[in-house]
Amino acid sequence: MIRYNIHIKYYFKGDKMNTPLIQTIHLLMDKLKANELQNHILITKLEDESTIDILLATLNVFEMNKNVKIKDVTLFLNEFIKHIEPDLLTFNHQGWMHHPLQLMKEENELFKAQLNHLNPLVDLDLVKGQLSNELNGLIKEIKRFNAHYNRKEKLFFPILERYQVNSLTRTMWRMDDDVRAYFKALENRSVRIGELESRHIEMSKNQFIEAFQNMLDFEHYLLFPIVNQLFTIEDFKAIDAESEAFGYAVHVDKSQHISKKEQLDHSEQHKIGQGYLTLKEVDLILDNIPLELTFVDRNGLFKYFNDIVESKDMMFIRTPISIGRHVANCHPPKSMGKVMQIIRQLESKQKEKEHMWFKKGDEFIFVTYKGVFDDDDEFMGVLEYVQDIQPFFELDEPIKKHITPIDEKNRGI
Repeated sequence: MIRYNIHIKYYFKGDKMNTPLIQTIHLLMDKLKANELQNHILITKLEDESTIDILLATLNVFEMNKNVKIKDVTLFLNEFIKHIEPDLLTFNHQGWMHHPLQLMKEENELFKAQLNHLNPLVDLDLVKGQLSNELNGLIKEIKRFNAHYNRKEKLFFPILERYQVNSLTRTMWRMDDDVRAYFKALENRSVRIGELESRHIEMSKNQFIEAFQNMLDFEHYLLFPIVNQLFTIEDFKAIDAESEAFGYAVHVDKSQHISKKEQLDHSEQHKIGQGYLTLKEVDLILDNIPLELTFVDRNGLFKYFNDIVESKDMMFIRTPISIGRHVANCHPPKSMGKVMQIIRQLESKQKEKEHMWFKKGDEFIFVTYKGVFDDDDEFMGVLEYVQDIQPFFELDEPIKKHITPIDEKNRGI
């Protein structure tokens, strides 16, 4: 029986860490690697600790010590499962078809099978044309891991942060980005297989498989048990309601799920700008402006986005589950510095606006960040508005001949 602890005493915030437990687990890991760990010592040291505290402390050992690898974590937790907590990896979804956590596990089983197919593929003595076809076909299938990672980062992470498990999300997002980078390298080299020596393909393949397998183990032994310990049925329902926007790596029939937007029925008139509107009218107006609007308040909290299209059709997918999340946690770690720099520049009025643009399929996405100030010149937050400007480039020549080309030096990230 898993031992739940409602009052989680372990957080990833400075002196709130459960340092004695972290030190104990690190010591036990060292003894286990040296084959010096006796079962009774493990049981004596950990039997009075809650499961969630042990999981979070194990995570912190991994994060704080570069010499501790994923395999060390899995080795330790397997011993913990064997002698203390046999139900750690057991999950009862109580007959809920397509439970969000169960779907994540099913996708990982698919990924394992794909990795097993990929691993020997490059070693096969195939002519390059045949190898190229098989490899590129498999890579196309594996690429669906992006749906899995996006759901994890955009739906599971915000809820973990509400439970103060911030370090886990940052660590995993960095690992996710490493997997994406290795996959991109493998994908790029696979299309050039006729030009490259097989050792280059082999190197990219090995780097990707190692990083991907590490994440599979990390999710299996840490993320999933932690989520299972902490999340409520309401948390999982919120994830389920928003998951379709990001897609799945396995087939999921969600036709029976219909997400209904909360209806505003307020009839009271409010002074808004130069007129009077009900909250329902304000909501409808914002949802009919042909821009994707996002507002982050002065404390860096994601407070609002409008709803002009379904989430899956947004240029930047936003979901209600992220409302209240700090903006620093809404972006990959590698871009966090750039995001915070823009906010500081807008708040200090070093810049009035910041523009970025990039191509995405048939869209030419133009992004603007603008500092928002009240009548007393007090900083209130940052407004982001996003639009597809590709239609402007497709105007008739007489109309667009006076349009100044975009200065390439200002191209965004």
